[in-house]
Amino acid sequence: MLKIRASYTGYLMTDPRGKSNRAKYDEAVEKLASKQKRLDGLGPKAEVSRDKLTKIEIPALEELIKQLEPVKDEVLLSETAKDLLIRMYWENEHGIKKEFTSKYFDKGNDAEDVSIELAQRVNGWDPQAHNNEGYENEYITGTPDLIYNELVPDIKTSWTALSFPLFEKELPNELYYWQIQSYLALTGREMGVVSYCLVDTPELLVMDEIYKYARINGLIETPAEAELEIRHAHNYSRLPEAMRVKNFYIERDDEAIDRLYKRVEEARKFYEGLKDVENWRNVYRLKPGS
Repeated sequence: MLKIRASYTGYLMTDPRGKSNRAKYDEAVEKLASKQKRLDGLGPKAEVSRDKLTKIEIPALEELIKQLEPVKDEVLLSETAKDLLIRMYWENEHGIKKEFTSKYFDKGNDAEDVSIELAQRVNGWDPQAHNNEGYENEYITGTPDLIYNELVPDIKTSWTALSFPLFEKELPNELYYWQIQSYLALTGREMGVVSYCLVDTPELLVMDEIYKYARINGLIETPAEAELEIRHAHNYSRLPEAMRVKNFYIERDDEAIDRLYKRVEEARKFYEGLKDVENWRNVYRLKPGS
């Protein structure tokens, strides 16, 4: 049975473009109430307006609500969610993984331990609170970085100060919200936190940036002044540790978790449909009016 990794749940929970059936239903109900209120307030001489409301507008809204009623709670998958499930299909069924790498990913991976240690020092967390245990339930799987008493932290390493959300008042990336909700569901905890950390970029990645500067500018090697600027932009040990950790606390939301589980159920239907290759083999583009 298909289960979604905690780090992927945010992609699954993206909404399709346009209004959902629930949004259309709620909007129609609200409009109907407004039209009915307007009708009730009409005077005896407003025959034209009354006829328009009673014969056209109100019946049209009632018919729309009737059509939306059976499907208003239907879960729809976004194209982003479908792309995720297609990647999972190739990986799970045929062992074909999508190759993914970037300088941001590489720094997050290479500097993970340094970021965790920084977050532990700044937040006063037990340095022994590392977690290597994987969790799973009927719907999702995941391995949190840390579990500290009733708190589940997840550590994110920023590329540079310009991508470090020091002054943000809301979690910048909604994907991480769902990752935390997944961890809370798996571990039974009530509070999670996304901790962004600003740490020195590993030397190998700094050298890549230095070489990249030379290539982009058509130079054999990067000038010393430019190299110094690049190194300065990737060296943060000189800053106070307290300003290099930004925490976004997230409370467990059982309604959100329930929505996630329903989305997983819909994802399973789509995923099973991918296995039926006969349904996907042929695509026909018919001429207009056919």
